[in-house]
Amino acid sequence: MRYFLLLTVLLAAMLGAEEVLVWQDEFNVGSLNKQYWTPEVGFVRNERAAQIYRADRVAVRGGSLQLTATYSSRGYPNPYLNKGDSGAWQSTRPSADYASGAVNSLGKFSMRYGRVEIRAKFNVASGAWPALWMLGSLQAPPPSEDVLTFWNMVRNCPWPACGEIDILEYATRDDAPAQAARDRRTVWSTFHWGDSWQGAAYKHFGKTRLFDDLDQSNFAKAPWHRYGMTWTPDRITLTCDDLEVITMATADMRNPASGKSPFRENYFHFILNLALGSMANPPPPNGKGYPITFAIDYVRVWQDPTVIGSGILLKGKEDKFAHLTSNCPTARLLVPTDAREGKSGDLALGRSPAVLGGFAPTHTLTLSSEVTLPVRASAPILTLCADEKTYLEVIRGKGNTAAIRLIRAGKRAALSASFPLEPGRHTLRLTTSATDGTILTLGETELLRDASLHLAANEPIRFITFAARPSSAPSPNKPAAASRTLLLHAINLQLP
Repeated sequence: MRYFLLLTVLLAAMLGAEEVLVWQDEFNVGSLNKQYWTPEVGFVRNERAAQIYRADRVAVRGGSLQLTATYSSRGYPNPYLNKGDSGAWQSTRPSADYASGAVNSLGKFSMRYGRVEIRAKFNVASGAWPALWMLGSLQAPPPSEDVLTFWNMVRNCPWPACGEIDILEYATRDDAPAQAARDRRTVWSTFHWGDSWQGAAYKHFGKTRLFDDLDQSNFAKAPWHRYGMTWTPDRITLTCDDLEVITMATADMRNPASGKSPFRENYFHFILNLALGSMANPPPPNGKGYPITFAIDYVRVWQDPTVIGSGILLKGKEDKFAHLTSNCPTARLLVPTDAREGKSGDLALGRSPAVLGGFAPTHTLTLSSEVTLPVRASAPILTLCADEKTYLEVIRGKGNTAAIRLIRAGKRAALSASFPLEPGRHTLRLTTSATDGTILTLGETELLRDASLHLAANEPIRFITFAARPSSAPSPNKPAAASRTLLLHAINLQLP
């Protein structure tokens, strides 16, 4: 059974449309959520890096994920020495003087399009290289839980063709005093793509922004910052504390051989890590200034159901319908994080809506699911949005009854007397047209016919919610036919 946490639905100023919090980790429990994250172990990438990753350098404490880098004069042994790929440096390097922590969500959570916010803080010593970043997840999830199988697949990610989004990188550099002082105030954000990591086939573009409070040796005094990403099919913008660091059009980030942008084609997974050296200067040979810690307070992902192509992968499978099937391939169902999936596959909704959108409707749209609905009388069972100020609601009555009401410009009016709605399978059909208005039927029984209530010829159906009414409606992006039928097929209305 999959449990989600809290949902907020808000009107995003940046996107101008309704967003749904579709995934998050608040790190408020006492251990790492292995359903979301895998601790990295061994020498994973960046041969010049000074650290080896260990699971015991990853901890959840005090409401945050904490990745800690430590030094040992005896060194930290490589658990994969002479194992895995023959001759690979990850297998032949015997040890490292530094150990650190990293987690990634490969094969467990990936996303395409949406808004990300990560609240994080770190203290630093010479050699520190904390990062919050994402890689394209076009590759299938690892075929087994075997550690070597998993890490061989991580290392074999088709980079940079898969695409890389560096939301945050921070790198200490001590080569020249003036430049070093500037570097220690610098947030780096970068995009990587291309057909190969060699020569002109490798593409990247990055920018920086200065913050005066980043260079902190004392973890308690280190400030929290919010690192963000807004990703649409056309553009990606990376921010720190809502201040833009870099923005770039996805059309300008195409792999030359295919002409396709991985930032349109791929889902991307998270990597949160505290590396040492490589992009930063090497750490000191005696461990001076260590241990240091990189703390992540939360990772939150919102998506806009009106953006076609938005979606998430959970355990390598698209979750866009969350056990709702549809005959419209572009329709997206965003599942609220306070929903639960029952053992029988039904979707139990909490106080927040499941939102369907992002499509120009075909003549008929068929959805099939089992939905567990609220017990409370007068709670909306189903909300259908006609326009930004008009909603039709089927509401729960006392016992196994229901009624229809119209909400227009904030005023509520009953449109029918209560009618029986026993638990079981029901088919609700909504037909709207410019000539006939709105007709709502339950099975063979007509529940509502209102010639004055119809969708304008140029307005698509905005979205449908189950068990709650949306706060507002997104504006339509595409014209649609004047007459269409919305068929909600075989919804099992579990009325406890």
